[in-house]
Amino acid sequence: MPDSKSKHYKKLYSELYAGLDDITPLQIDCGELCGSRCCSNEIGKGVFLFPYEEVMFENKMNWGGFFQLSGMDAIRCDGKCVRAERPLACRLFPLFPYLSADGKVETRFYSPMTAVCPLIRLGDYSLLAPDYADEVMQVTLRLFEDPDCQEFLLKISREIDAYESEPWSELLK
Repeated sequence: MPDSKSKHYKKLYSELYAGLDDITPLQIDCGELCGSRCCSNEIGKGVFLFPYEEVMFENKMNWGGFFQLSGMDAIRCDGKCVRAERPLACRLFPLFPYLSADGKVETRFYSPMTAVCPLIRLGDYSLLAPDYADEVMQVTLRLFEDPDCQEFLLKISREIDAYESEPWSELLK
């Protein structure tokens, strides 16, 4: 990756990470309520990376490894990452940036993980800590300003739509 692109994404993700460092989806540690299912469910699997997010893990990751997940860059998770080094998808979870079919930028519960996260299953935004929901929306707006991230998010948004259009997806709620 050209050095200028690397610098751009390092700066972007550093800023986004900083905004999400000290906030959580609930006013308490939601992992204590569900046994950290989002992390334990991913052991041996992984979480996808946003475009060029791998620059954030150069020479400092000792808790996972890179691989391809559905044609996208991902980090294999062993369930015990350094919290300060979490990828963006983990920091945003259970919400995710979403672009509706009519072009509206919003945040949505990441429905493909409904079976893992009780918050997604409930689908009640009022349960979320206001500072978390607000910051995720700010991150969402920033991501949609970047052409590479916008393309990535459009792809994931359509995957969410496809998942939610499956009749069986309602069974998990």
